[in-house]
Amino acid sequence: MSKLYMMGAGMNRALVLNKHWIPVNVVGVEKAFKLLFTGRASCLNYETFLHHDLDSWIDISEKLSLPKIKMSRMTIAIPELLLLDDYSGIPHRRVTYSKRNVIFRDKFICQYCGKRCSDKEVTVDHVLPKCKGGKSAWDNIVTACLSCNQKKNDKTVEQAGMYPLKTPREPRGTNPLFCLSKTDSMKESWKKFLFTS
Repeated sequence: MSKLYMMGAGMNRALVLNKHWIPVNVVGVEKAFKLLFTGRASCLNYETFLHHDLDSWIDISEKLSLPKIKMSRMTIAIPELLLLDDYSGIPHRRVTYSKRNVIFRDKFICQYCGKRCSDKEVTVDHVLPKCKGGKSAWDNIVTACLSCNQKKNDKTVEQAGMYPLKTPREPRGTNPLFCLSKTDSMKESWKKFLFTS
């Protein structure tokens, strides 16, 4: 399996759901296949919501539009979603402060106008501007669309008449997006499970 990882398969990641379909982690290809091969998880087809054990996943792999690994006797699709068979917990971890994690905390929603932002238009804003003593911290940074960020500029919320929809605070570490590195990209199939509320 380590040889497959070195061949570029490691660029793909899988979202792991507990047995109640709640996201709990993001794992690399090696870990994903270890969970599948040991029977601790099944693969989830996000288009049909059917889950598959190893044998049925191999059977349908050719039909899926996912990256595949070719082995001597089979071709297997690299899963994007895994469903754990026994684990029902939700891990809590301390979330590292970063611009990316602020955006994940706010679910790509501008905290001033409520618009969902694309990757290209999403920014973050200091509620109390840095020039007025505001810190870069969980309780002073919110996600903002480019338009609102430019409109608010270096004004306080009172001066701009723009107040965050939610009070910014440090998130609880239950969202697996907080596990992603800067080079990881979120897959379309994950959004059904990560941005439901």
